[in-house]
Amino acid sequence: MARSKTGSCIIYAVLIIATGALLYTFGHCAVNYAATQINAPDREEVNKQVSLREAPDWLNISPSHTQLVTMDTQWVRDVKHAVEQLAGRQVTLLVSNNKYLDVLVNWLVHSVLFAFQPVNNILIISFDTFTHLALCHKGFLSVYIPKYSIMQSRNFSSRFSHIWITRLTVMRLLNHWNYSVLLFDSDAILLKDIRPLLDRFDDSDIISSSGRYPFLIHHEWGVPTVCMGVFLIKNSAATELFWYVMRSLSTTDDQARVNRALDNMGIQWKLLNDEKYYQGITHGPTSLRVTTLPTSLICRNCKESLFDNYYVWHLHAKKEGSAKRDQLAASGLWILQDDWNRTLWDTQTGGKRWLFSIIKQKT
Repeated sequence: MARSKTGSCIIYAVLIIATGALLYTFGHCAVNYAATQINAPDREEVNKQVSLREAPDWLNISPSHTQLVTMDTQWVRDVKHAVEQLAGRQVTLLVSNNKYLDVLVNWLVHSVLFAFQPVNNILIISFDTFTHLALCHKGFLSVYIPKYSIMQSRNFSSRFSHIWITRLTVMRLLNHWNYSVLLFDSDAILLKDIRPLLDRFDDSDIISSSGRYPFLIHHEWGVPTVCMGVFLIKNSAATELFWYVMRSLSTTDDQARVNRALDNMGIQWKLLNDEKYYQGITHGPTSLRVTTLPTSLICRNCKESLFDNYYVWHLHAKKEGSAKRDQLAASGLWILQDDWNRTLWDTQTGGKRWLFSIIKQKT
């Protein structure tokens, strides 16, 4: 019996490795319960040095740090093909890798399974083949963007730089294709349908949760900064100008870059009401409107006594996956079984059915 089990494990491991190798030729997956054939980025193209003058003005969000990205870049075509499968003109965007896959799946349970109005049009950017393959296998829409496709390692100011610049680049792309983008950190847990809240500010080009970083800008403004934990950016003439200003900045931290761009555009803030909604407006031929939502609705220093008031629970936590898991568990929002990944590779369940099968059962 032991010999049989060992043989089965070896065969299974070989199959997973072979499937992962095949994934190098499968850049994105379909919404349905299967992956579709797309070529992955060519390694020589990924590693090729290019100069600023060769980079398209509108697409390369950080030309001083990034590789050449064009409409013919393979992962760009993968993103285009993926979003064409979605309904509507707003994409819910998340990013993940194998170190944070459980945090992402926990978010999916809350947002897809438990939400009164399930979140739809979800696109996940995966930074490794394991994460991409697992999500595709379970019926979730994923695009694989290898870590060094956009940024070279020598340009990383942080081990998260490639994540931040990739998020910005994908949002820039989606705006160009006339999609609005609603970005979530995977530890920003939806407690209520956030769409009615966002719809209250239909005249805003950007709507976000509130932060204090970058601290210097927060001090200069005297109001909350734009936080990338929950961040909606619409496609408009004003956001086209915003993306143009973004290209002139050098920081690889997406939140620092967004707020510095707004500061460079001369944004002026005002308090909309006593609930601490702030709206900023840039002045010029094309005015950009930005609204930050109060921490009483999207919390950072969250309090259990105010749980019913929050739309999103987004506690401050260290960036490590274990710290995020511990924070969510302490808040009662970590709802995956300890062995949630036991059925990750089975062929029996996918989508909502699979999510339901891996949550903790109440006793």
